[in-house]
Amino acid sequence: MITQTYNQLHKSQQRKLIPDFFKKGIISKVNTSSKTVDVYFVDNPQNIIKNVPLANGVSASIGMRCKVDLFDESNPNDMVVAYCY
Repeated sequence: MITQTYNQLHKSQQRKLIPDFFKKGIISKVNTSSKTVDVYFVDNPQNIIKNVPLANGVSASIGMRCKVDLFDESNPNDMVVAYCY
């Protein structure tokens, strides 16, 4: 049986809590009633990700640049717009 060291266990648990990575995006549409936005990533402007939730306190408008934290790249519900600039 293989046992994990404390550091390996800690790292595996942190991966579940901290976003795997983030991407820079540009907001293409704002849905104020549901507090979501449609975003396309700077590195791939052909694909628009729809209904990405906004973090609390983040105000967004069309054309703003943003940082999107990705917990699961294939699921928009596991993404969040962390801030806009």
